[in-house]
Amino acid sequence: MDPRVETRRDSYVDVSCELGRALAARLAGDVPVVWGIHHSVLDPRIDKRRTMFVSRACAFLSRKIPTRIVCCSEASHRIHKNLGYPDEKLEVVPNGFDLEEIKPDPAARASVREELSIPPDALVIGIAARFHPYKDHHNFIRAAARLRKQMPEIHFLLCGRDITWQNAQLARWIEAAGIRDRCQLLGVRRDMSRLFAAMDIATTASVSEAFPVAIGEAMACETPCVVTDVGIPP
Repeated sequence: MDPRVETRRDSYVDVSCELGRALAARLAGDVPVVWGIHHSVLDPRIDKRRTMFVSRACAFLSRKIPTRIVCCSEASHRIHKNLGYPDEKLEVVPNGFDLEEIKPDPAARASVREELSIPPDALVIGIAARFHPYKDHHNFIRAAARLRKQMPEIHFLLCGRDITWQNAQLARWIEAAGIRDRCQLLGVRRDMSRLFAAMDIATTASVSEAFPVAIGEAMACETPCVVTDVGIPP
């Protein structure tokens, strides 16, 4: 990365922060500023008022501050163009994956199942996503409950920020669905390639995505994926 290029990656950049960055870039000698967008649809029923305001403010500022605006998918590009971001500045650079680090691992499949006390031959379905309305874990749990009725020995792995039994709302959904004994809530993990290797199916239940990194990583591990029809799957 050229040290003269100021970059920012976020779902939506903070306006005051970006103004400060822009000023600093100008004072440093007209340093190019690049924005990175990892977001797609905005929904006032889900997104906070502040997020809606920031997105509109950034659309206005996008004509003045950044030299380039990098979107992680064609869907994100299209949506932000329609929001008023200048098309001549928008570029699509899909998420990339280190295939030396993220790859199939039969040994990890066995070790993770042993670690979590899951039988070697059990069907395991997993979802890697932070707890957020866009990720729609309630949708996943409802589907999991239906599968459990048909396949009593199935297991479910859930991981991500706030995906723990201390999350009262998530725990209530799982209890109400009657699948607590088949769910592992693992929180944030740093060994995702191991977890994907342990799954038979990786999934998302999202109502909106730009480019789901978790699904790209699962595919790199040669784990079959079942996803909702949103955004641009890898």
